[in-house]
Amino acid sequence: MEQPMQAPQLTQEIQLETEQGLSHRRLLEQCPSPGIQQALIRVKKFAQRTTPVLLTGESGTGKELFAHTIHDLSPRNKRPFVVANCANQSGQLIADEFFGHVKGAYTGAISDRQGLFERADGGTLFLDEVGELPLDLQPKILRVLQERETLRLGGTYLKPTDFRLVIATNRNLAQMVKDGQFREDLFYRLNVLQIDVPPLRERKEDILPLAQYFVTTCRGETDPTELAEDCQSLLLRHPWRGNVRELKNIIEQALALAEGDSVRPEDLQFQAYTNPQTQFSEHVAQSPHLSQRPDEEMARITAYLCDHVIQQGNFVACIDDLKARIFLEAYSRLESWNEVSKRLGCHVRTVRKCVNGYQEKYGLPEGE
Repeated sequence: MEQPMQAPQLTQEIQLETEQGLSHRRLLEQCPSPGIQQALIRVKKFAQRTTPVLLTGESGTGKELFAHTIHDLSPRNKRPFVVANCANQSGQLIADEFFGHVKGAYTGAISDRQGLFERADGGTLFLDEVGELPLDLQPKILRVLQERETLRLGGTYLKPTDFRLVIATNRNLAQMVKDGQFREDLFYRLNVLQIDVPPLRERKEDILPLAQYFVTTCRGETDPTELAEDCQSLLLRHPWRGNVRELKNIIEQALALAEGDSVRPEDLQFQAYTNPQTQFSEHVAQSPHLSQRPDEEMARITAYLCDHVIQQGNFVACIDDLKARIFLEAYSRLESWNEVSKRLGCHVRTVRKCVNGYQEKYGLPEGE
């Protein structure tokens, strides 16, 4: 049998101290939005139980913070908090991580090794990205959850284990069950107590408190202590595709770049994390009722474009890109460059020249 690699990147065992536990709660408590406050109410109720908790939400929303907080508030908070990212390994490697092995189980297994289930005994096991679990491993994990016993690879006797399970995913597990990508029996075993963590773009009231919190907690001795007032509109209008993780990264970079007592707009390097063209498309895509609220939506889009032009520092180039994207969108609907020219009131050569220049600039394939 091929020797499984030791994969420290898959697991992280944490014995939390009181101060660390408080830091997780402090971060979540910076969020005044109803979505997070309701989630925190559930956390406090669920923490006292032993039933599995399923955390759902996009990547970067802070699901691991909620998992930490559940552990911190539970009777198990003096015992290990073990983290496993199910997307980091597959096959034999991940099986060895979960179950461990005995000496001689395979070539190179020179000593016994505990698996995740044993290491989490008495504490909490947090499975992140549980939707990535290999199908052939899922029934084995289900058996451990049902029987509360684990068997090391190459072992001959079962070991009892007692842990609280918290799971997180950014995927639709119910749909995965329908598609045959996730076991139905395991899904129902995991989906008992559920907490949904909303994306940052849906809780804008959390953005500025979180940003200031990161300024305070991430700053070095000589770094700024606050955000300049003119940073606020930029932070509020950014779509935050990377959620809280992206916000923290941008603030940390801004602190490193800033000079003076406050973070300025020029210190916020949004383009380092997002593609402006994709960002604009997603912003428009999130406005399905554009025709019902034209004034409101056009004001939002105009404000966003103004911020983008200021960041790029090139008005003409930004407007040329915008024109090309409008032409391309019109073509996707009308399916004829002549019709685009007619409907938009532009000469067809002007339309094609603008679009071809845009496609060449960004290395996109040319249209018809």
